[in-house]
Amino acid sequence: MPRSPKPVSTPALRHTFTPNRSCLAALLAVAASAPALAGPAYSTPQVFERPGWATTQLWDINSTGQIVGQSRSDTAAEGFLYAGGVFITVVPPGAASSTITGISDGGALVGAYFTDVSSVSVSTSFIYENGAYSNFTLPGASDVTVRHISANGRYLTGTYSGPAISNRGFAFDRQTSTARDILAPTGVVIAQGITSQGMAVGSVAGPTSYAFTFDMTSGVMTPYAGGDLGARPRFRDINDNGVITGFSGTQAFVGTPGNWTFFDPAPGFGSAGGYGLNNLGDLVGYYSGAAGETQAFVSSPVPEPAAWALLAGGLALLAWRRRPT
Repeated sequence: MPRSPKPVSTPALRHTFTPNRSCLAALLAVAASAPALAGPAYSTPQVFERPGWATTQLWDINSTGQIVGQSRSDTAAEGFLYAGGVFITVVPPGAASSTITGISDGGALVGAYFTDVSSVSVSTSFIYENGAYSNFTLPGASDVTVRHISANGRYLTGTYSGPAISNRGFAFDRQTSTARDILAPTGVVIAQGITSQGMAVGSVAGPTSYAFTFDMTSGVMTPYAGGDLGARPRFRDINDNGVITGFSGTQAFVGTPGNWTFFDPAPGFGSAGGYGLNNLGDLVGYYSGAAGETQAFVSSPVPEPAAWALLAGGLALLAWRRRPT
């Protein structure tokens, strides 16, 4: 079981998740059907901190607003789930440290743990679901890192290596227990982010670096050829609406091909990265500094004026329908 929840106050977390966002998302989807001339509007990124810890990294957020990541100090590192204003430590029994890298809309968690704190310790990936931990492995692999789980909990993505293989990506269908390798001629493949329909995203780092999409059904990888993200883009998540986040150069981005919104690093940091999206478009990521320091942030879509008008009309209609009779 995760360690006991610890209620805390988070004055630095100024972002709030509005109840009944599914209704809002449905209304905004109609307004968003018109062609856009620029990237989607997002709120100013807000700092997210876990009190008592030196740094916090955020990896994912689900559609109920639950957030997962890792907190670190000089001597410890532990994964966490943030839900309802409470941080819940998630470290498997016997582990020295952990990180939580993904969460489904149903609350299934994926991540990795280490049995000691040495820099050469090999990680063990796990799934935490229905109150139980289970390790996740692949045949022939000695080092598997699960980096994401789809919103419906069916698909996993990540990386692995072994005695005769190195730095491959994978997508795994939990329903059929089928794994697909995600390969590139050269470079390190990082698969991270996958939809409930099995469309994964990631990047290849090497002499030729690029972002890609990967279709779990066909097994086809498609490099992203758009020049609108610069020379070396990295995709890190995709939601069920096809919205993608990641980073390129020093900027984080979120949106769809040809329709991106960019986030500059916060003062004192050298780069920004988007790492997790939910199906409402809420974004989590973190800023990075030259010395390895990080600062987590959250941001959410801001309705365009037409969407606000549509929302206001919808809410007015709901209010009219609820008048006393």
